[in-house]
Amino acid sequence: MKDNISNSKELFAISNTLLLYYPAVTSYSFLEGKLGISVLFYEFAKLSEQDQYKSMADDTVRELFVKFKTKKIALFNLFEIGIGISYLIKKGFIEPDFTSLLQEIDKMLSSFNPEITRNIQDNSKLAWAGIFVLRNKENIEPLNVSLIKKVLDIYENFNGFYHLSTLEINAILYFLIAVSNVQQFKLKVSELLKNIDNTLFTNHTKKLDYDYYIFMKFYEEQKNLTTEHLSNLRKNILTNVSDCSDTDKFIKENLHSLIFPPTVKTLELKINFISAIEKIQLRIMDGSFAINNGLAGIGLAVLNSK
Repeated sequence: MKDNISNSKELFAISNTLLLYYPAVTSYSFLEGKLGISVLFYEFAKLSEQDQYKSMADDTVRELFVKFKTKKIALFNLFEIGIGISYLIKKGFIEPDFTSLLQEIDKMLSSFNPEITRNIQDNSKLAWAGIFVLRNKENIEPLNVSLIKKVLDIYENFNGFYHLSTLEINAILYFLIAVSNVQQFKLKVSELLKNIDNTLFTNHTKKLDYDYYIFMKFYEEQKNLTTEHLSNLRKNILTNVSDCSDTDKFIKENLHSLIFPPTVKTLELKINFISAIEKIQLRIMDGSFAINNGLAGIGLAVLNSK
Protein backbone atom coordinates (compact mmCIF):
# COMPACT_ATOMS: atom_id res chain seq x y z
CA MET A 1 0.00 0.00 0.00
CA LYS A 2 2.72 2.48 1.00
CA ASP A 3 4.73 1.67 -2.13
CA ASN A 4 1.70 2.36 -4.31
CA ILE A 5 0.97 5.63 -2.52
CA SER A 6 4.56 6.86 -2.61
CA ASN A 7 4.60 6.43 -6.39
CA SER A 8 1.23 8.10 -6.95
CA LYS A 9 1.71 11.12 -9.21
CA GLU A 10 -1.86 12.20 -8.61
CA LEU A 11 -1.57 12.39 -4.84
CA PHE A 12 1.79 14.14 -4.86
CA ALA A 13 0.49 16.63 -7.43
CA ILE A 14 -2.51 17.41 -5.23
CA SER A 15 -0.62 17.55 -1.94
CA ASN A 16 2.25 19.64 -3.27
CA THR A 17 -0.12 22.13 -4.91
CA LEU A 18 -1.99 22.53 -1.62
CA LEU A 19 1.29 22.80 0.29
CA LEU A 20 2.44 25.58 -2.03
CA TYR A 21 -0.75 27.65 -1.84
CA TYR A 22 -1.73 26.71 1.69
CA PRO A 23 -0.60 29.97 3.37
CA ALA A 24 -3.03 31.90 1.15
CA VAL A 25 -6.06 29.80 2.18
CA THR A 26 -8.08 31.83 4.68
CA SER A 27 -11.08 29.57 5.28
CA TYR A 28 -11.02 26.91 8.01
CA SER A 29 -13.86 24.97 6.40
CA PHE A 30 -13.85 21.17 6.54
CA LEU A 31 -15.24 21.04 3.00
CA GLU A 32 -13.32 23.82 1.29
CA GLY A 33 -10.64 25.25 3.57
CA LYS A 34 -7.72 24.49 5.85
CA LEU A 35 -9.39 21.76 7.88
CA GLY A 36 -10.16 19.79 4.72
CA ILE A 37 -6.55 20.18 3.62
CA SER A 38 -5.40 18.96 7.04
CA VAL A 39 -7.54 15.82 6.75
CA LEU A 40 -5.89 15.07 3.40
CA PHE A 41 -2.40 15.80 4.79
CA TYR A 42 -2.92 13.46 7.77
CA GLU A 43 -4.18 10.67 5.52
CA PHE A 44 -1.44 11.14 2.95
CA ALA A 45 1.35 11.47 5.53
CA LYS A 46 0.29 8.22 7.19
CA LEU A 47 0.46 6.26 3.94
CA SER A 48 3.41 7.99 2.29
CA GLU A 49 5.54 8.51 5.43
CA GLN A 50 6.12 12.13 4.38
CA ASP A 51 6.30 14.00 7.71
CA GLN A 52 6.11 17.52 6.27
CA TYR A 53 2.41 17.02 5.50
CA LYS A 54 1.61 15.87 9.05
CA SER A 55 3.59 18.79 10.47
CA MET A 56 1.55 21.26 8.44
CA ALA A 57 -1.70 19.60 9.52
CA ASP A 58 -0.64 19.70 13.19
CA ASP A 59 0.07 23.42 12.91
CA THR A 60 -3.39 23.97 11.42
CA VAL A 61 -5.23 22.11 14.16
CA ARG A 62 -3.33 24.03 16.85
CA GLU A 63 -4.09 27.31 15.08
CA LEU A 64 -7.74 26.36 14.80
CA PHE A 65 -7.94 25.48 18.49
CA VAL A 66 -6.36 28.81 19.51
CA LYS A 67 -8.83 30.71 17.32
CA PHE A 68 -11.68 28.78 18.90
CA LYS A 69 -10.48 29.51 22.43
CA THR A 70 -10.09 33.21 21.65
CA LYS A 71 -13.60 33.23 20.14
CA LYS A 72 -12.38 34.21 16.67
CA ILE A 73 -14.58 31.65 14.90
CA ALA A 74 -18.29 32.38 14.49
CA LEU A 75 -20.73 29.89 15.99
CA PHE A 76 -22.35 29.34 12.59
CA ASN A 77 -19.02 28.05 11.21
CA LEU A 78 -18.33 25.74 14.14
CA PHE A 79 -20.78 22.97 13.27
CA GLU A 80 -18.99 22.02 10.05
CA ILE A 81 -15.59 22.43 11.73
CA GLY A 82 -16.83 20.24 14.58
CA ILE A 83 -17.62 17.47 12.08
CA GLY A 84 -14.06 17.67 10.78
CA ILE A 85 -12.53 17.63 14.27
CA SER A 86 -14.63 14.61 15.30
CA TYR A 87 -13.47 12.82 12.13
CA LEU A 88 -9.81 13.46 12.99
CA ILE A 89 -10.32 12.25 16.57
CA LYS A 90 -12.06 9.09 15.36
CA LYS A 91 -9.22 8.37 12.92
CA GLY A 92 -6.63 8.88 15.67
CA PHE A 93 -4.89 11.77 13.90
CA ILE A 94 -5.37 14.17 16.83
CA GLU A 95 -5.61 13.61 20.58
CA PRO A 96 -8.95 12.97 22.28
CA ASP A 97 -8.29 16.18 24.26
CA PHE A 98 -9.95 18.00 21.38
CA THR A 99 -13.28 16.56 22.50
CA SER A 100 -13.38 19.61 24.78
CA LEU A 101 -13.93 21.70 21.64
CA LEU A 102 -16.86 19.50 20.65
CA GLN A 103 -18.33 19.75 24.15
CA GLU A 104 -18.11 23.53 23.98
CA ILE A 105 -19.99 23.54 20.68
CA ASP A 106 -22.63 21.35 22.35
CA LYS A 107 -23.02 23.97 25.07
CA MET A 108 -23.27 26.78 22.54
CA LEU A 109 -25.90 24.86 20.60
CA SER A 110 -27.87 24.24 23.80
CA SER A 111 -28.06 27.98 24.50
CA PHE A 112 -28.72 28.94 20.87
CA ASN A 113 -31.94 30.82 20.17
CA PRO A 114 -33.42 29.34 16.97
CA GLU A 115 -35.58 32.42 16.45
CA ILE A 116 -32.58 34.40 15.18
CA THR A 117 -32.29 32.06 12.19
CA ARG A 118 -35.18 34.00 10.66
CA ASN A 119 -32.87 36.99 10.37
CA ILE A 120 -29.85 35.14 9.00
CA GLN A 121 -29.51 35.55 5.24
CA ASP A 122 -27.18 32.58 4.88
CA ASN A 123 -28.42 29.54 6.78
CA SER A 124 -26.00 27.15 5.09
CA LYS A 125 -23.72 26.76 8.12
CA LEU A 126 -26.69 25.94 10.32
CA ALA A 127 -27.56 23.05 8.00
CA TRP A 128 -24.65 21.11 9.55
CA ALA A 129 -25.96 21.40 13.12
CA GLY A 130 -27.85 18.09 12.93
CA ILE A 131 -24.94 16.12 11.47
CA PHE A 132 -22.68 17.61 14.14
CA VAL A 133 -24.98 16.25 16.85
CA LEU A 134 -25.25 12.80 15.23
CA ARG A 135 -21.53 12.59 14.46
CA ASN A 136 -20.56 13.02 18.09
CA LYS A 137 -23.19 10.78 19.66
CA GLU A 138 -22.98 7.01 19.42
CA ASN A 139 -26.63 6.59 20.34
CA ILE A 140 -29.68 8.81 20.65
CA GLU A 141 -29.86 8.85 24.43
CA PRO A 142 -32.06 10.89 26.78
CA LEU A 143 -29.13 13.21 27.46
CA ASN A 144 -29.06 14.15 23.79
CA VAL A 145 -32.78 14.76 23.40
CA SER A 146 -32.45 18.47 24.21
CA LEU A 147 -29.80 18.94 21.50
CA ILE A 148 -31.88 17.05 18.94
CA LYS A 149 -34.92 19.16 19.80
CA LYS A 150 -32.82 22.31 19.48
CA VAL A 151 -31.67 21.35 15.99
CA LEU A 152 -35.24 20.58 14.94
CA ASP A 153 -36.26 24.01 16.25
CA ILE A 154 -33.46 25.60 14.19
CA TYR A 155 -34.61 23.87 11.00
CA GLU A 156 -38.22 24.77 11.73
CA ASN A 157 -37.21 28.45 11.78
CA PHE A 158 -35.46 28.35 8.40
CA ASN A 159 -36.94 30.72 5.83
CA GLY A 160 -37.14 27.99 3.20
CA PHE A 161 -34.57 25.48 1.97
CA TYR A 162 -34.20 26.31 -1.70
CA HIS A 163 -31.07 28.44 -1.23
CA LEU A 164 -29.12 25.59 0.39
CA SER A 165 -26.78 23.40 -1.63
CA THR A 166 -27.68 19.77 -2.26
CA LEU A 167 -24.99 18.64 0.17
CA GLU A 168 -26.47 20.89 2.86
CA ILE A 169 -29.99 19.65 2.17
CA ASN A 170 -28.65 16.11 2.44
CA ALA A 171 -27.19 16.99 5.85
CA ILE A 172 -30.67 17.96 7.01
CA LEU A 173 -32.29 14.87 5.45
CA TYR A 174 -29.78 12.51 7.06
CA PHE A 175 -30.48 14.06 10.42
CA LEU A 176 -34.26 13.88 9.97
CA ILE A 177 -34.15 10.21 8.95
CA ALA A 178 -31.89 9.39 11.90
CA VAL A 179 -34.37 10.82 14.41
CA SER A 180 -37.61 10.01 12.56
CA ASN A 181 -38.21 6.80 14.51
CA VAL A 182 -37.98 8.52 17.89
CA GLN A 183 -41.63 8.84 18.91
CA GLN A 184 -41.49 12.36 20.35
CA PHE A 185 -39.92 13.76 17.16
CA LYS A 186 -42.11 12.07 14.53
CA LEU A 187 -44.62 14.85 14.04
CA LYS A 188 -42.02 17.62 13.76
CA VAL A 189 -39.87 15.52 11.39
CA SER A 190 -42.90 14.86 9.20
CA GLU A 191 -43.70 18.58 9.02
CA LEU A 192 -40.11 19.44 8.13
CA LEU A 193 -39.96 16.82 5.36
CA LYS A 194 -43.16 18.21 3.84
CA ASN A 195 -41.69 21.72 4.02
CA ILE A 196 -38.50 20.61 2.27
CA ASP A 197 -40.50 18.82 -0.43
CA ASN A 198 -42.70 21.89 -0.98
CA THR A 199 -39.68 24.19 -1.05
CA LEU A 200 -37.80 22.11 -3.59
CA PHE A 201 -40.57 20.98 -5.92
CA THR A 202 -44.04 22.42 -5.36
CA ASN A 203 -43.09 26.10 -5.54
CA HIS A 204 -39.92 25.79 -7.65
CA THR A 205 -38.52 23.75 -10.49
CA LYS A 206 -35.22 22.48 -9.17
CA LYS A 207 -32.81 20.29 -11.10
CA LEU A 208 -31.11 18.09 -8.55
CA ASP A 209 -27.39 17.47 -8.20
CA TYR A 210 -25.96 13.97 -8.00
CA ASP A 211 -25.65 14.34 -4.21
CA TYR A 212 -29.37 13.64 -3.88
CA TYR A 213 -29.08 10.37 -5.76
CA ILE A 214 -26.35 9.21 -3.38
CA PHE A 215 -28.62 10.12 -0.50
CA MET A 216 -31.47 8.04 -1.92
CA LYS A 217 -29.17 5.04 -2.34
CA PHE A 218 -28.28 5.42 1.33
CA TYR A 219 -31.93 5.73 2.27
CA GLU A 220 -32.95 2.62 0.35
CA GLU A 221 -30.32 0.50 2.10
CA GLN A 222 -31.46 1.43 5.60
CA LYS A 223 -33.66 -0.94 7.57
CA ASN A 224 -36.75 -0.23 9.65
CA LEU A 225 -37.40 3.14 8.07
CA THR A 226 -40.92 4.22 7.26
CA THR A 227 -41.26 5.63 3.74
CA GLU A 228 -44.50 7.57 4.19
CA HIS A 229 -42.84 10.90 4.93
CA LEU A 230 -40.38 10.68 2.06
CA SER A 231 -42.40 9.02 -0.68
CA ASN A 232 -43.00 12.15 -2.79
CA LEU A 233 -39.53 13.53 -2.12
CA ARG A 234 -38.01 10.18 -3.10
CA LYS A 235 -39.95 10.11 -6.38
CA ASN A 236 -38.87 13.64 -7.27
CA ILE A 237 -35.24 12.95 -6.45
CA LEU A 238 -35.05 9.81 -8.58
CA THR A 239 -36.62 11.54 -11.60
CA ASN A 240 -34.88 14.92 -11.44
CA VAL A 241 -31.20 14.16 -10.89
CA SER A 242 -29.05 16.16 -13.30
CA ASP A 243 -26.15 14.75 -15.26
CA CYS A 244 -22.59 15.30 -14.07
CA SER A 245 -19.17 13.97 -15.03
CA ASP A 246 -17.79 10.69 -13.72
CA THR A 247 -15.10 12.67 -11.90
CA ASP A 248 -17.72 14.76 -10.10
CA LYS A 249 -19.68 11.62 -9.21
CA PHE A 250 -16.56 9.97 -7.81
CA ILE A 251 -15.65 13.01 -5.68
CA LYS A 252 -19.20 13.42 -4.39
CA GLU A 253 -19.48 9.76 -3.35
CA ASN A 254 -16.21 9.88 -1.45
CA LEU A 255 -17.09 13.20 0.16
CA HIS A 256 -20.36 11.70 1.35
CA SER A 257 -18.45 8.77 2.83
CA LEU A 258 -16.53 11.17 5.08
CA ILE A 259 -19.61 13.01 6.30
CA PHE A 260 -22.46 10.52 6.10
CA PRO A 261 -21.27 6.98 6.88
CA PRO A 262 -21.80 4.26 5.76
CA THR A 263 -20.38 4.77 2.30
CA VAL A 264 -22.74 4.06 -0.58
CA LYS A 265 -21.08 3.24 -3.89
CA THR A 266 -23.50 3.57 -6.79
CA LEU A 267 -21.21 2.47 -9.60
CA GLU A 268 -17.61 1.71 -10.51
CA LEU A 269 -15.98 4.55 -12.40
CA LYS A 270 -12.79 4.91 -14.43
CA ILE A 271 -11.45 8.38 -13.79
CA ASN A 272 -8.74 10.38 -15.52
CA PHE A 273 -7.46 11.94 -12.32
CA ILE A 274 -4.47 13.67 -13.88
CA SER A 275 -6.75 15.66 -16.20
CA ALA A 276 -9.17 16.50 -13.38
CA ILE A 277 -6.35 17.60 -11.07
CA GLU A 278 -4.75 19.79 -13.73
CA LYS A 279 -8.05 21.62 -14.27
CA ILE A 280 -8.43 22.30 -10.55
CA GLN A 281 -4.80 23.40 -10.26
CA LEU A 282 -5.38 25.96 -13.01
CA ARG A 283 -8.55 27.16 -11.27
CA ILE A 284 -6.60 27.68 -8.04
CA MET A 285 -3.75 29.53 -9.74
CA ASP A 286 -6.09 31.74 -11.77
CA GLY A 287 -8.62 32.42 -9.04
CA SER A 288 -9.04 33.07 -5.34
CA PHE A 289 -6.87 31.31 -2.78
CA ALA A 290 -9.44 31.73 -0.03
CA ILE A 291 -10.55 28.09 -0.42
CA ASN A 292 -8.95 24.95 -1.84
CA ASN A 293 -11.44 24.72 -4.74
CA GLY A 294 -12.18 21.05 -4.18
CA LEU A 295 -8.59 19.87 -4.57
CA ALA A 296 -8.45 18.37 -1.06
CA GLY A 297 -11.72 16.59 -1.81
CA ILE A 298 -10.42 14.92 -4.94
CA GLY A 299 -7.22 13.99 -3.06
CA LEU A 300 -9.25 12.24 -0.35
CA ALA A 301 -11.30 10.53 -3.05
CA VAL A 302 -8.13 9.20 -4.67
CA LEU A 303 -6.77 8.04 -1.28
CA ASN A 304 -10.00 6.29 -0.35
CA SER A 305 -10.09 4.49 -3.67
CA LYS A 306 -6.70 2.86 -3.17
